Amino acid sequence: MVRGGVFSRPVLRFGSGTSIYPYEGFKLGFGPFSGPDTVRLCFICPRGMYSYSRVLMDNLVYGVRGFGGLTEWFGCRVGDIEYFFESYDRYADVIDSIEDVDVAIVAVPDENYPGFEEDPYVPVKQTLALRGIPSQMVTYSTIRRLAGKSYVLFNLALSIYCKAGGIPWVLGDRLLGDAYIGLDTVGNNVVVTVFVFDGGIFFDWRFEFNPGVEVIYSIRNVLTLALDVIHRHAGRVNLIVVHRDGSTFDVELEAVRDVMDSAVDEGVASNWVFVEVKKRAVPRVTRRVGRRVTNPEKGTFYVLDKYRYLVVTSGFPEHPYIDVSGLVRPVVVELAEASNWEVSMYDIARDVYWLSELHWASAFASTRLPITTLYAHRICSFLRLGVSPSEEYYSRLWFL
Repeated sequence: MVRGGVFSRPVLRFGSGTSIYPYEGFKLGFGPFSGPDTVRLCFICPRGMYSYSRVLMDNLVYGVRGFGGLTEWFGCRVGDIEYFFESYDRYADVIDSIEDVDVAIVAVPDENYPGFEEDPYVPVKQTLALRGIPSQMVTYSTIRRLAGKSYVLFNLALSIYCKAGGIPWVLGDRLLGDAYIGLDTVGNNVVVTVFVFDGGIFFDWRFEFNPGVEVIYSIRNVLTLALDVIHRHAGRVNLIVVHRDGSTFDVELEAVRDVMDSAVDEGVASNWVFVEVKKRAVPRVTRRVGRRVTNPEKGTFYVLDKYRYLVVTSGFPEHPYIDVSGLVRPVVVELAEASNWEVSMYDIARDVYWLSELHWASAFASTRLPITTLYAHRICSFLRLGVSPSEEYYSRLWFL
C-alpha cells in the first residue's frame, strides 16, 4: 500500500503579521513584507481608452470595496500618473519619451478584438525592456469591464508592486534549505533562479546560452553563476537545494556533482541536494466526498519510494470540482543526487509544495510548480521572445 498524507499549509509572513491566505493578510492591514514607499507609473493607451483607464487607475491607487488600493493596503504613494496616447500598433513611437517611471502599464487589445492583426505585446515588452522599464499589460476588456472588481485590482496591484521592487509576503516557517536554485531550459537558453531565505528573501537570476533543447549542456556554467550569487549575498550556507524542471540526463548529473562538490570544498555550502520536479506523465489523484469525486486537497502527498514523492500542489479549496480542464495535475518530486543522502525526503517534497504557494502574481490561486522552476521557465520564455531587461533588474520580479 502506498503511504501518504497532507502537508500543512505554509504560514505567510507580511509586514506586521501572518496568515495562510494572501488576501486575508492584506485585508487585516498587515501590509507587504518589504518594498518601495513610492511607485512611479505611466499608462500607454489609445486616446479612446483614456476615460476607462482613469477609472481603472483611480481604483487601483485608492481602492474599491474589498480592496484598499496601493495607498492603503500597500502603504505606497503613487505620484501623478502620466498618460501617453497612441494607437496600439504604434506604441513604440511613444516609448522613447517615457522617463522616470518604475512600471509602465500598457493597454493591449484582446485576441478577438476587431481589426486585431499583430499582437503588440512582445514588441512593446522588448522595447520597454531595452529601456530598463518593467511593464504590465492590461487588456481592453479588463479596462472596460473589470476596473471595479476587487480581485482583479488586487492581483494587478501585486504584479505592479513586485515589478517595482516589492515583496508582498514571505514564508513564515523555515524551509529545509538555506538557498534554492531553480533550473529550466527553453529554446537555446537555460535560466537559473536564486532564492536565499535569511529571515527575509533574496532573489536573483542568471542565464546562459544552451546548445541543446532538452539536455542542459551549459549546466556547469549556469550553476557556477548561481553559486557565485549565493556566496556574494550570504557567504557560506548550510544547505543548497537545486530544483531541476523535468528529468536529468547523465551528462548533466556528472557536471552537477563536479560543480556542487567544488562549492562544498570552496566554502560556499556545507551540503547540497539536487531534486527533479517532474510535471509530465504524472499519475492523477482524486478525492471522494460522499458519492462525489472531486479534486484532492492541496498538499496531499504519496510516498512512491524512499526518494520519490507524488505531491498535489493545486486543488481543493481553490479548485474543488473537476471541470472541463480535467483533474488537477500533481508533480513528482525525486531526489536525483546529494552530497549526503541522509536527508529528509519528506521536507524536500513539502518545500516544493510550500514554494508553489509563494507565487506573488496571484492572491487567490497558487501555482502547480514551485517558484524556483516556475520563474526560471517564465524568464526562459521571455528570453526566447527577445525580452531581456538590463542587469540592474535581475533582482526584480519583472516577469510576473
